[in-house]
Amino acid sequence: MANGGIIGPNNPVGDVTVPAGTDAFNAPGTFIRPVTSVDLLIVGGGGAGQKHPSGGGGGGGGMILIPSHSIPNGSHAITIGAGGTGGTHPGGTSTDGNPSTFAPGQPWGLEAVRGGTNSSSPGGSGSGNKGEGGGGAAGGSSTQAPSMPSPTAPSGFGNSGGSGLDAQRKGGGGGGAGGAGSPAPAGGGPGGVGKSAQPLFGAAPQPFYPSNGVNYAGGGGGGSDTSGSRNPGDAGGASPDGSGGAGSPSLAPNNTPGGAGVTNSGGGGGANSDVRGTNAGNGGSGQVLVKYPSHDVFVATGVFTMDEVYENVKASNWSN
Repeated sequence: MANGGIIGPNNPVGDVTVPAGTDAFNAPGTFIRPVTSVDLLIVGGGGAGQKHPSGGGGGGGGMILIPSHSIPNGSHAITIGAGGTGGTHPGGTSTDGNPSTFAPGQPWGLEAVRGGTNSSSPGGSGSGNKGEGGGGAAGGSSTQAPSMPSPTAPSGFGNSGGSGLDAQRKGGGGGGAGGAGSPAPAGGGPGGVGKSAQPLFGAAPQPFYPSNGVNYAGGGGGGSDTSGSRNPGDAGGASPDGSGGAGSPSLAPNNTPGGAGVTNSGGGGGANSDVRGTNAGNGGSGQVLVKYPSHDVFVATGVFTMDEVYENVKASNWSN
């Protein structure tokens, strides 16, 4: 039929309801949905483990788990923090992780800070303190909650790393979002436990969760150096939830590195141990999850009358 100069059916124009869902970001991107409240998970990149001798485990990335966060309707930039790089034996230096952000620079923006890699570099969760040369001092502290504005600070999570044992050459475990890193016992200290995203994003499995499951930002295990006549002992285990990497075993075979934090979990890297180790473990990269409510979107498909085109252009509902 003829309708305003366009030949074809007169198709309906209007709103369609989009069901609630979750957008997952494992790389930088932009969140664009016409909503004004979202649930957020933001995880920074985990710190790398320290290298020989008897290093501390890397701290998990900072974690934010916040319900019903108010945002304006529009587009919101997202960045994803890379994990820290484990130092190589003998001369390499391990690095901190990197922060992940939602709407950086905006009043409603949030940042999950990076995981630390040594006790003098606090982070989302602090690293464990090294054994040999560390003087038995405490591990690095957490800066996640203190870095956030007061209304949102209770939704920020991170913990301190564990202390090392100097004479026994045992490194402390890195802190995790759900618990502090363990001090060095007979071996290196285990990494602190991560924290579950299940309260807001549901039980595992979910297509957007990292390979270890529902938990994020566990700490890496500390190293244990037993060369010569030093006291023996195993290196620290991975965080109990599996997101942080294990320390390299004492007297490890050639080329045995510290374990890496799980990709997109923000887990800390495990320390390497012993002069025969190679790399300390890398930290795991971060992630951002945005859970949005059901909402209406304007849909215009098919063939339209000139009147429909005009009215929708005038109302800014028409895209070229």
